[in-house]
Amino acid sequence: MFRSKKAKNFKKQGSLKQRIKKTISSGKFKKVFKGSLAFISIITIFVSGRIFYQELLNAPFLQIKEININGVKRVSKDEVLELAEIELGDNIIAVDIAEIKKRIKKHPWIETVKINRKMPDKLLLEVKERTAVALINLDALYLIDNRGSIF
Repeated sequence: MFRSKKAKNFKKQGSLKQRIKKTISSGKFKKVFKGSLAFISIITIFVSGRIFYQELLNAPFLQIKEININGVKRVSKDEVLELAEIELGDNIIAVDIAEIKKRIKKHPWIETVKINRKMPDKLLLEVKERTAVALINLDALYLIDNRGSIF
């Protein structure tokens, strides 16, 4: 009953095989294909990297098996470990060195802390304690170190 009319500028396009060849050989198709391939490659690299990182976080050979604390005299090693909030068995990659330093330096006797990872399973903490050189009375007794800091 209803017949569709062909457009006036309609021309026969040829077989499906010929149309596919023509589309593939066009420059626009090549640009889209290269862009899609690059996008897929980037996503694949990102996902693979993320999976690899997660596997490293769960790897048993990267668990901390030894924590060495050097330079402590007035502060006990147990106090330093408690302040650091790290334990044997924690992942050495997941340990946040800057945060550990910040927590340990809250102790009044500790002046500086250096933390080194000894891959794959050791953590080395070098602590430098303050040296008290004077005593001051400010409503209570406080110590002064060689830099003039009150603690």
